[in-house]
Amino acid sequence: MARYTTEQTLSFGDTQDSRLLIVSGSVTVNVWDGSDWILADTLTTGSSEYFTKNTRLKITPDVGASFYIDEAGEA
Repeated sequence: MARYTTEQTLSFGDTQDSRLLIVSGSVTVNVWDGSDWILADTLTTGSSEYFTKNTRLKITPDVGASFYIDEAGEA
């Protein structure tokens, strides 16, 4: 798992249903609905499991925050 400190747009295929997201600080998670980004969550320090099958996420950390997400199996 890579550590991210800047906004990331991640696209996931159908190889895995859910992934672990680990946050240090605070991040905003948006999901692409096909025409626009929709706010899904605001997460603070801790871990969450996200359903990612065939999903596109935009994860934006606050200043000084970071996150890790399991990207195994994605090209």
